[in-house]
Amino acid sequence: MRSGRAASWRIKRIMKKSHASDIQALSDEALLSRSIEEPSLFGVLLKRYHKAFLRRAERMLHDKDEAEDAAQEAFVSIYRHASDFLKKQAENPSRKFSSWAHTILLNGCVSRLRQGKREMAFSNLSSEWQEFQSDPKATRDDDGDAVQSVLARMPSILSRILRLHLIERRPQREIAEMEGISLGATKMRIYRAKQYFKKLSTQFL
Repeated sequence: MRSGRAASWRIKRIMKKSHASDIQALSDEALLSRSIEEPSLFGVLLKRYHKAFLRRAERMLHDKDEAEDAAQEAFVSIYRHASDFLKKQAENPSRKFSSWAHTILLNGCVSRLRQGKREMAFSNLSSEWQEFQSDPKATRDDDGDAVQSVLARMPSILSRILRLHLIERRPQREIAEMEGISLGATKMRIYRAKQYFKKLSTQFL
């Protein structure tokens, strides 16, 4: 009897491990879809992205507590808008969860900076931004608001890639992976974004 119970326990344990393995093998998009009906599965996505979100947020906010808050807010927003993403993803299967999720985090960090929750004010802007200034006498204290006013008027796909490239100073290969496009397409998009920014800057900066 004992051997039978032990065997049954081992089988259940193996089945449990197998189920956990199956869950881990699911794509981000599949996990997000299933988490709508099974909220506990969202925890798997959280584990996958939590460390990366923290690192990225801390690079922008330069504060661990702020970064943690920004990451948590991003996850909440991701879960709340899961259905919207999945609907668009069904229409366009090339849309990736990773790009969408990182965009939500990025926008949240930028909002914190703009709201004055951290005194960063885009002081880490690359010198490349200065090429776009139509007024060479403009002070760096004004750069943050000026740049943001132009970015807000740009198509989101272009403003997002400029933030990644110039504000966060991410390598082009990393941006390509995040955006789900080739390195060549990334370079072209960065070029187009810079040209678009320069054109708008003559009107608004």
